[in-house]
Amino acid sequence: MQKIVSLAFILIFLVQIAGRYLESEMINYFSKPLIMPCLAAFFYLTTRTNQRDANTKLADKLMVGGFLFSWFGDIALMLERMNPHLFLLGLGNFLLAHLCYIFAFYYSTKNSTTPSLLRHKPYFFLPLLMYGFGLFYLLLPNLQHLVMPVFVYALVITLMSIFALNRKNRVSNRSFKFVFYGSLLFVLSDSLIALNKFLLQIPLSGVWVMLTYMLAQYLIMKGFSRA
Repeated sequence: MQKIVSLAFILIFLVQIAGRYLESEMINYFSKPLIMPCLAAFFYLTTRTNQRDANTKLADKLMVGGFLFSWFGDIALMLERMNPHLFLLGLGNFLLAHLCYIFAFYYSTKNSTTPSLLRHKPYFFLPLLMYGFGLFYLLLPNLQHLVMPVFVYALVITLMSIFALNRKNRVSNRSFKFVFYGSLLFVLSDSLIALNKFLLQIPLSGVWVMLTYMLAQYLIMKGFSRA
């Protein structure tokens, strides 16, 4: 069953990228709503037989919450052309998704006896903070009434990547790398959306946004299932 779901995700991935390249709304409307349900199914099939303690089970539920809010966010942003106000709805749902991921990352390491980087080596996180606030400062002149929503979102997605980095040496190395690299790709994907919307037109922006976004969600799911 896992192989079938894996093949389904690869197919959805390729169809979504093709749709973005061809700028086909029909392909986008067909394939985008399938991304997160497919990853959620893969996550369930991967973790259902694992022996997982109470904290890990809670983290699993939070991950599923993150997938669900990401799905809502995908649909809202997909329909943004019909109603510009849906951008804020999409932003809000992804904000909730990142909060779910943050708490999932926290609970996945709660049983570890290894000291956390965040507590003992906080300077490791400076590059992420500098990037997040640097991007916000760059976009600030063009944000107008969206200053506060974008600031809060930038802060939360930066924290999501920080908590992903904080898993280092507290979970398996493979799990850490998948999740952390996925978090960085998520930051990159959202950065491309923000730059394209508020600052400059990026050639083939839809392709690059969805490529980084789908890889980000896949890596986070895959890494967390190996926690």
